[in-house]
Amino acid sequence: MRPDLHDAPHPIDVGLLAAYVATEVVDERGSVWSGAGAVPLEHDVWVVTAENPFSQKQDEAVNAAAMAGLRAEIVAVGLEPVVLVGRAPDLSWSEDCFGVRDVDPDTVRAWGRDRGQHAVFLLTAGEHHVVSCWSGEILASRPRGG
Repeated sequence: MRPDLHDAPHPIDVGLLAAYVATEVVDERGSVWSGAGAVPLEHDVWVVTAENPFSQKQDEAVNAAAMAGLRAEIVAVGLEPVVLVGRAPDLSWSEDCFGVRDVDPDTVRAWGRDRGQHAVFLLTAGEHHVVSCWSGEILASRPRGG
């Protein structure tokens, strides 16, 4: 893990980065996109949220409005976001997020950065990467299957 590669207004510590890399990603049907028993992916998927900027808990209505704005921005560039949830393996926390494919990495990072996010996830056939919204560097990785 390389928190030192994260050049943002709010630093990321090793504990928070460890939580990000351990995050499970599931869809509305309960299919696992990253974590134990992950379904195969045919394309790379970027995962981005607008909830809880810089990991500071926000009111549910504030998070919902932020997610609606993010969805509108994704749709405006011609993409169809997939509704996902990122969650701790012990289910102690979760955040709504969107999955998108066929998108420029700088665009996804800008969506996150504009909403005060430390990082976005890149899910590949075999890996779960935590990518800094600020520096663009991969901060941590693990096998996508868990």
